[in-house]
Amino acid sequence: MVNAAPTVICSRGITFIINELHSVKTLYQSSAWLLSLWCWEKKYSSFIAERVVKENGKYWYKHKMLRKSRYLLLKAIPNLFHYLDDPAIPRTTNRLESFFAHLKDKLQPHRGLTILNRKNFVKWYLYSQNQRPA
Repeated sequence: MVNAAPTVICSRGITFIINELHSVKTLYQSSAWLLSLWCWEKKYSSFIAERVVKENGKYWYKHKMLRKSRYLLLKAIPNLFHYLDDPAIPRTTNRLESFFAHLKDKLQPHRGLTILNRKNFVKWYLYSQNQRPA
């Protein structure tokens, strides 16, 4: 959600914090990451709350995308670090996303299938992938 090359200093800060999330591998690192997020939130909360008022009296938030990014990140905090407690949970969803990309590639040539036949194709594909030895 955050711009790839942010120009506002607080956007650079949240981008850096989000990118650091990929390197969290221990509970200590997760605590340090949460602390850096909390410090960022404390420092820029008034900046994020800035509003612009129109002539008709309506207002909107000035930094809409930054607010959205912040909101998504804060709502995700309870579920961010489950992989640290359970080694069976992968750190990223890359493998799952890759699997679905392959499924979409297999389904693409068969665009004319009815909904029922598409469902059956997906069932068959999932079944055939589960039959493979690991």
